[in-house]
Amino acid sequence: MTEQAVWQYENAYTSPKVPIVNELKRIFSVKSKYFYEKDKLTERNNQGNINVMNIAYRSKVMNVISKTQTEAKHVEYLDTFVNYITARISLPTLKIIQLREEAIQYMNHSQDDRKAQIQYVAKLARERLNLEQTTNENLMFWIEKSGVCVFEKAIGEGIDAYSLWTKEDRPFIILGNIKRSAVRRNFDIAHELGHLLLHYRLEFINLDRKEHKAIENEANLFAGAFLLPEEEFTQDMQRPFPN
Repeated sequence: MTEQAVWQYENAYTSPKVPIVNELKRIFSVKSKYFYEKDKLTERNNQGNINVMNIAYRSKVMNVISKTQTEAKHVEYLDTFVNYITARISLPTLKIIQLREEAIQYMNHSQDDRKAQIQYVAKLARERLNLEQTTNENLMFWIEKSGVCVFEKAIGEGIDAYSLWTKEDRPFIILGNIKRSAVRRNFDIAHELGHLLLHYRLEFINLDRKEHKAIENEANLFAGAFLLPEEEFTQDMQRPFPN
């Protein structure tokens, strides 16, 4: 089946023939009528909620517009899905939004240099997210509990993860599904958290190569300071080794 044919099915330009419907039914383990019923997510869709300009990649390469548009469409679906399952839930102000506003307020009024600002925001994030100072266990749990929607998908080998804020202030972190160590996965999460807190509403797609590298370095610095607090590390190194 060609990509063009799938696009035509998805946009209702043509309908698949019965043999194709039967094959799709087998692949997705659903009944045939599933493909002819009204999509339950449609009423919760907010197409204008995802800004393709604001996607931040943990990537070895610069943003490619075609790839970015594809990922924006994927997050649009995820956003619709979250809308659907939370439609009857009244949530308090998300902790991640409170943290972001506190970080922005500090950075806008602080006289510290950028490195000191990033280290302060990293320390603040550990405190506000209730992470223990001596361990990074349950990192994803605490970040999700703060209000960040974390998902995993096949992104490709060149991209480890990406993140964005929707226009309605829902934060997403999308992790690649290439299996690496838990330490590497934690670094990806912390890196994207850095983007969410340090680079709110930044139009990443307009960055040149030098600017992109600088922004990535800021997120890396945040991740390092966040995952390995300087005070705890220093104290740990000063403890005597057991005999």
